[in-house]
Amino acid sequence: MIINELLLFLIVPLAIGFVNLFLPAFLQKVLTLLALAFGMVMVYLFYQKPMDSFAYFNQIIFSLNQLGLFVVSFIQILSFIILVFSLNGLDKNSEKRFFFLYPITVSFCNAVVLSEHALSFLIFWGLSGLTLYLFATMGNTLDAPKAAKNNFIIIDIREAFL
Repeated sequence: MIINELLLFLIVPLAIGFVNLFLPAFLQKVLTLLALAFGMVMVYLFYQKPMDSFAYFNQIIFSLNQLGLFVVSFIQILSFIILVFSLNGLDKNSEKRFFFLYPITVSFCNAVVLSEHALSFLIFWGLSGLTLYLFATMGNTLDAPKAAKNNFIIIDIREAFL
């Protein structure tokens, strides 16, 4: 199997998320920032020349068109901005969990946009909903479990309409 640029665009943030489980807080921040910077560089390269689609068993799994490129650009810019604002805004208890979930969520969102195959789209759509639910459980207030439950219900309704 040949790893092309589209697949790297998904694998790098996913790998950084799992590597962050074993690193101290400072390195988690640096690696996550580097992963998102890599994503922004990849978007720039996507604008320079179109990338080949990724096929597996003669089925196109991931591809990128002009609308997808615009949406992926928006995801990368917005995720970079969110990360910059969250570097100092997290408490010490939720930092490790955040820097595990955040790059994984970015990777799943990228995969949703790049998915050409219906099965991969549904898998990554569900996984992105799961990570959003896990983000909602990170709150330290008494209302956090209720908010997470409401978020999960909304995600289920969203998937049912899909």
